[in-house]
Amino acid sequence: PLRALKFLNEAEFYANYLAQARVFVTWFRQSLNARWSALNTIYPLRSSGREAVAQAGEILEIWQGLTRDLIMLNLGAPDLIQHAVLQPELAATLAALAQTLTDQEDLNAYLADILNKLQRASVYLQANVAPTYVLENILINL
Repeated sequence: PLRALKFLNEAEFYANYLAQARVFVTWFRQSLNARWSALNTIYPLRSSGREAVAQAGEILEIWQGLTRDLIMLNLGAPDLIQHAVLQPELAATLAALAQTLTDQEDLNAYLADILNKLQRASVYLQANVAPTYVLENILINL
């Protein structure tokens, strides 16, 4: 509820949130170079310090929520997604992923693996791995 109020009161905060979400949603349909460019628009790759760690953590949290939304859509529960405003883009991403994988179970396993990678990345941030390296690792391994 507090984040929803912040979205309502701060249009720029909401726009940044959606930009960070859209970067992740479109990654699965982009080349590595396009992913790199998109990441650079939402996170300066040479950032350091506590603020950089906090920002990277927020980005990972958003992406975990989006991955959960992809899982919910794949399971046929669109009413349970967190990012309803992005549902058409999430559906397009899910369709693109489904075309690259052969069976429904593979898609569920793939999405679960993405969620595990994002959770592991959060652990790396807490273990003082440079946030730039954590996000670059996600960029390369998705």
